[in-house]
Amino acid sequence: MNNIKLIAGIFFLLPLSLLAQKKISAVAINSNFSRSLSTHFTKYALFDINTAAIQASVDSAGTATSNFILELPGLASFNLNLHKNDILSSSYKLVVASLTGSEVFEKPACITYAGVVANENNSGVRLTITPDFIYGTIKSNSKEYFIEPLNYFTKGAAAGMFVVYEIADAIIDSSLTCGVTERAAAQQKILGAQGVTSGLNCVQAQIAIASDDSMFLRYGSANAVQVHNIGVMNNVIWNYTNAQFNNNIEFVIAGQHVSTAPASNQSSPLYTGTNSSTILSSFKTWGEAGNFGFTYDIAQLWTTRNIDSDGAGTGAGTVGLAYVGSVCGGFKYLLLEDFTGLNPTGSGFSLEILTAHEIGHSFNASHDAAGSGFIMAPSVSNTHTWSPATIASVDGFVPSRNCLAQCSVSEALFTDFILSPANTCTGGTIRFTDHTLGGPTSWNWYFEGGTPLTSAARNPVVVFASAGIKNIVLTTSNGVGSDVKGSSVVISDAPAAACSNPGMGTSNAGINSFRLNNINKTTAGLAADGNKYFDFSCTDNTTLAAGTSYSATANVGTSTPANSFNLVQFFIDYNNDGDFNDAGEFVYSSAQCWIGNHTFSFTTLAAPPVLNQMLRARLIAKDCVGGAPDACYNATNGQVEDYGVMFLSAAPACSINYWTGATSPAWETATNWSCGVIPDATTRVIIGPGKPNNPEIKSAAICKSLHNVSGTSIIIFTGFKLDIVGPN
Repeated sequence: MNNIKLIAGIFFLLPLSLLAQKKISAVAINSNFSRSLSTHFTKYALFDINTAAIQASVDSAGTATSNFILELPGLASFNLNLHKNDILSSSYKLVVASLTGSEVFEKPACITYAGVVANENNSGVRLTITPDFIYGTIKSNSKEYFIEPLNYFTKGAAAGMFVVYEIADAIIDSSLTCGVTERAAAQQKILGAQGVTSGLNCVQAQIAIASDDSMFLRYGSANAVQVHNIGVMNNVIWNYTNAQFNNNIEFVIAGQHVSTAPASNQSSPLYTGTNSSTILSSFKTWGEAGNFGFTYDIAQLWTTRNIDSDGAGTGAGTVGLAYVGSVCGGFKYLLLEDFTGLNPTGSGFSLEILTAHEIGHSFNASHDAAGSGFIMAPSVSNTHTWSPATIASVDGFVPSRNCLAQCSVSEALFTDFILSPANTCTGGTIRFTDHTLGGPTSWNWYFEGGTPLTSAARNPVVVFASAGIKNIVLTTSNGVGSDVKGSSVVISDAPAAACSNPGMGTSNAGINSFRLNNINKTTAGLAADGNKYFDFSCTDNTTLAAGTSYSATANVGTSTPANSFNLVQFFIDYNNDGDFNDAGEFVYSSAQCWIGNHTFSFTTLAAPPVLNQMLRARLIAKDCVGGAPDACYNATNGQVEDYGVMFLSAAPACSINYWTGATSPAWETATNWSCGVIPDATTRVIIGPGKPNNPEIKSAAICKSLHNVSGTSIIIFTGFKLDIVGPN
């Protein structure tokens, strides 16, 4: 046997034994529902999707990850890695209450799944799937899509028909608010006496879900209500386990209670009106009397009643209400209105954010400012972002909740992590945050070209000194075993320097916030910020796709002490030459001046000339004066801020190939690899722990890079070698 030989620059042409990747193609449907959907989405597509085939593909992998392509013709094609992610407790039960009594049903088979888009390092997928149902989110590096049944919006739609939309295209009604803003009594903090948790980074909250008879009437059966509620929580979990919090907060559904008639609704005393305070109070009394029949840390009540603040039946915009700081105590209850399909707007994504928001109150979060672009803003919004104030409040609250169990460390691990920012410039830092499911107890990171090179911290911060595509590998372990995930990050030289006009000013006008894809930056205007110009290009940036439409929102201007309006302009230095004068680089200018949020759309160049390089994107809040667009404008009552955008080069179909060893020890057998193909010169290979076979090389073998997790090995037989042709 030979040791592994690292020979740079040698390529072999190998006959690859290919295994065709499974592809599930949806069928596009001509829209006959434009009138009913046009108030919900600015753009959408309709498909007939074979959800039974998707579920069968994922379930056939057992506890492992399934890889397949979901093709939505004319919209997108997703290379998905999905695995089962059961969010129901082992003792879960469904209670169906009627006029004749209650019937109890045992836990169903797993229908919730999590995963990533292959080769996209900041992606995430949360889907709830049955043989005739799919619901949830597919987030790539540059876009986020939501899928839900068409019959959630129109009863005329047949089962198997689904609407797919970008979350940026979901129409948000700013009048739909959380009722906590309206009643100080409900807003008071309910901080009961509690001990302190052991300080572990991961806690688990048990959720009880109740649905009144209006939910049963809307969805047609107790099972349909059950599946809908599971789908919403499967999406909500992403907002908490994406590790923006120092404490990982996981959720499991302890059980559900569905009422089929008004007389069996979850209220004591019985109340069928619309006053949200009365509904929540009576639900609390019902729950505290033990009527769920199982224990829980937080309880939700879903209704389709058009709830309000006074019981007058006007709706008044209220769609949710919760007690603040109530987890584990006697006020651990919250109210949710399923307004999708009833309100002229509304969507599954809106319900996800509404639910995450109200649970946030339960974890002691107060409201952020209106229009701030954070989950805890008073109105329902299209964002996944928690504010620094919310993060601090929740992180300070969790250690006091000793009812919360520690995350299970007896389950199979599914390693995952996110990066912030997703890419950066040389000398910049990236925070890596663990997002592993299954309760890891140890972490082993590898950062190519990073300082540190390795780390055992859960959420390390890493500095990258040189430009290039850097390999990232995380291995997690618990009492059951270990798991591994690889990814990459693009480290770029800083964008080419461009004109700037820094300086002080006394105006309160300027840029207050900016949102574009993964960018969500809050500032304070010229006087409070202390300068007319800021360069955020290396710290606040996002990946964009070529020839793709995006929506952005800039909050500009001020009404303090008097109205001062701004014109909104946006530029991108596509060729990185330090100016914004080339074709297509002047992207947008508003037709009028604004105070407050201004949302605009633009389409990127079909063939950006510079790839894998941070490019300067300039946002200008211009004085409300005329004149031609000028990227070098020197504002008096405005501001200029630079952000970063990057267009990535196309990745190979299989850029990371994990050894599975499912068939044999043979390196040259395609079915032993996660992509179903033998590694080639473009492939990064990761040999993870706990596989049934370690690889053996008995023929010429090649890969771009190789990462062996500690405890694994590769046997290379005499006369053969493994050529590693790229940076390891």
